[in-house]
Amino acid sequence: VRPSRVVSPLDGLRQAFGRAGTVTYYDGTDKVRAAQIAHQSDACVAVLATTSGEGGDRDSLSLPADDIALAKAAVAAQPRCVAVAVAPGAILTDWAEDFGALLVMFMPGQEEGNALADVLFGAMGPSGRLPLTFPKVENEVQFTKAQWPGVEKVANYSEGLLVGYRWYHAHRVRPQYPFGHGLTYTQFAH
Repeated sequence: VRPSRVVSPLDGLRQAFGRAGTVTYYDGTDKVRAAQIAHQSDACVAVLATTSGEGGDRDSLSLPADDIALAKAAVAAQPRCVAVAVAPGAILTDWAEDFGALLVMFMPGQEEGNALADVLFGAMGPSGRLPLTFPKVENEVQFTKAQWPGVEKVANYSEGLLVGYRWYHAHRVRPQYPFGHGLTYTQFAH
């Protein structure tokens, strides 16, 4: 499917800012330069991403090491930094503790940039909840090679129903972010 248009995070943020400010983009080829730009800015949005496709899984739950190094350099230079991770599933987030916020966008589609801007500028609350569990470490659930990635392209699903949050509950392991986790900002009045 080829969408008629795609709104990138950069396009969405620039459109949301309008004439009220300037959005500076840096492609991330040099983390020292990225840190300088972040330091000179009022705030920073670090967008990290990973992908997968039909017929194969990702090799790990980690985001690309270069993306993580770049994001860490940016937040070290500008504490008012939000991390945005675009991923098709669970990711490791051990790198994210210094960020003011972590927003995970699961396959956000062609309106990705507008959706991101709506959340960051408060037009919409980030009220979604995780539809899965984020582990603290790679293979926290202790899959065997036969279970994942499989042997000779055949995976053995011997874990039965003990997948996701059920495995964590049965083994009394606390994940990084449990199924259903999510924070938002709002005000309540009586």
